[in-house]
Amino acid sequence: MKKIFVALLLATSVSGCAGAPEYAEVITTPAPQGVAGVWQSAGPQKALVSPDAMASFLVSPQGKTVDCRQWERTIANPGKLIIWKGELYNINAKNELFPISITQGTMHYGNLNLVKVKEATEECSVQANPVQAVNPKPQSAHLTERHTHKKGIGMSDKD
Repeated sequence: MKKIFVALLLATSVSGCAGAPEYAEVITTPAPQGVAGVWQSAGPQKALVSPDAMASFLVSPQGKTVDCRQWERTIANPGKLIIWKGELYNINAKNELFPISITQGTMHYGNLNLVKVKEATEECSVQANPVQAVNPKPQSAHLTERHTHKKGIGMSDKD
C-alpha cells in the first residue's frame, strides 16, 4: 500500500500542474480591442515591493507582452497573451499565468491596477526592445521629474 501511495505521489510531482498551459507551447493571441498599448501603475500598490516602485505592462497588437517592474533596478519579463478557458491571460517566460481584465479604463493584472499611458519609461523601452533602443526618445522634463521625486512616482501624465 505504501509503495502505491509513493508511486502516485511521485507521478503527481513529476507531472506538474495538469491542464496549465506551457509558455513555449501556447499560441499567442492578438490583443483584443483596447488592450494593446502601455499600461502603468498609478500610485503605491500592495503588489509592488515599495511605494516608490512602478509597474509597466507593454502589450503589442500582435499579443506579445513585457511585464516591467522598476524600483532600484529594472526587471522585464517577456510574455504573450493567450485565451485560456475562455478568458484573457498573460503567460510569461517563467510560466506564470495572470488573468487580465479591464474595467472603466483600468487594467487589472497580477494584483495591480494599471492605467493606459502614451509611452513606456525609457528603462522599460530598452528592456522591451534593446535593439531599437539605441536612440530612445528622451523623456520629457515632467516624466524625468516624475521618476526622481518621491511624491511624483506613479502619478499619471495628466497631473
